Amino acid sequence: MSISTKQTGVESSLHRALLSLLGEDDVRTAEADLLSYSYDNSRLSVTPEAVLFPHSEEQIREIVYLCKTHNTP
Repeated sequence: MSISTKQTGVESSLHRALLSLLGEDDVRTAEADLLSYSYDNSRLSVTPEAVLFPHSEEQIREIVYLCKTHNTP
């Protein structure tokens, strides 16, 4: 799956870092992917800027660190 060329608000340096960490298959920014992860059984609906699929605790730690350093919740 290819990454959408449209940046959805994810800061480009953060986006590049996430791609470097996880690879293109595990960083989704296509509108259809974002929409499918924008809701659950709660009444709140928020469209994410990206959907990530980490495979290890180390990747999760690095994602949290990258988001913190880029002031991204």
